[in-house]
Amino acid sequence: MILYVVSDRASYSANAGRKLREIRRTWQELGHEVELVCGGDTNAADPAAPAAAAAAKPRNPLLVSTPDLHGLHAPLVHSVSEWRDLQHDRRLAPYLERFLAGRTPELIWHRASRIHVAPLALAEKLGVPYVLEWIDRLVSYPLSLFHRKAVGADQRRMRAAHRVVVTSERWKQEVAKEYAIPPEKILVAQNAANPDDFVRDPQAGARVREHMGIPADALVVGFVGSYGWYHEADLVAIAASRLRQLLPRPVYFLMVGDGPHRAKLDAVVHNLGVDDLVRRQLAVPQPEVPQWLSAMDAGVVPASGGEIICPMKVQEYMSAGLAPIVADSAANREVVTENETGLFFRSSDADSMAAAISRLAQRPGWAAELGRAGREDVLTRFTWRETFGRALQQIVTEPGGSLA
Repeated sequence: MILYVVSDRASYSANAGRKLREIRRTWQELGHEVELVCGGDTNAADPAAPAAAAAAKPRNPLLVSTPDLHGLHAPLVHSVSEWRDLQHDRRLAPYLERFLAGRTPELIWHRASRIHVAPLALAEKLGVPYVLEWIDRLVSYPLSLFHRKAVGADQRRMRAAHRVVVTSERWKQEVAKEYAIPPEKILVAQNAANPDDFVRDPQAGARVREHMGIPADALVVGFVGSYGWYHEADLVAIAASRLRQLLPRPVYFLMVGDGPHRAKLDAVVHNLGVDDLVRRQLAVPQPEVPQWLSAMDAGVVPASGGEIICPMKVQEYMSAGLAPIVADSAANREVVTENETGLFFRSSDADSMAAAISRLAQRPGWAAELGRAGREDVLTRFTWRETFGRALQQIVTEPGGSLA
């Protein structure tokens, strides 16, 4: 049995995200028993019924530590958040033991969050391999009361892990250098998509276009997301304004989703007078997402994603037969091949984004050609079985990690 621990105190196994569900499903299809435990499950009275935790109150945004947090109050917010993580890690340790109820997993796979070391301590206590899934820079700020403890937790997990799993070759290089660990200890498991969930449906796409008032023969560039601070979705409105001046025919943008920075996009769209070009739809149920993707020719990822992570959204666009238009970063270039499966623009540069879209608009049929090539790439390189499934199989069949 594999114990998969996602220790973030705001995550719940009852409503695990698509990536967690896909990884678990893939491992199970490979013949492994997988138990998923999320940090928020500790709020449930009964360890066997983590669904009760899903009703927990959402986090107070004033106390949420994020990389974009600045100002004199930032160290205080980071310190409070770290203190809450420390308290949560103390609760997580006995919770995991109660959850196991005397069972011993063959391996503990930990999707790390800041400060949490309970999964590592349990692996050491039980004498089983500990795999560290390193998703991002967890301590990306310089000042806080528990900063040294947070950095120390990072270093302890890195040193003790049997294997470290990251999502790009670039991230692998940086982790090896920063933590002075051998590169061969680190495995790369790219984000992926389930191609069966993103099958293009032209008829459904035509209905969406009609519903949104978009001409059937227009070039449509889409976005589906949560409008987090990191999405930079307002760049799309600026690009739409530039394209109105560059091209004789309009390019339409179809933005699907909701979130904390949706209002910023709305304001920029209104101020630039591109309401007719940037069509917006609130979040739709996940089963309906393929219908909306089918109305698009290309999918834009406004945010750079940094140099270390290619967002899962890119593989999903490719799987749906869209031409991805993404920021030029090292991690994105590991997934997208320029002019063959997608196009790049300079990070945070709306003019560069507009130029890339303009190239696409001036070559009829090119978007579909890129989309077909991209889907083939997903089928061969970026399914969950090829990424996280392959990583697990390598770990469990090597010395020290076997589940035999």
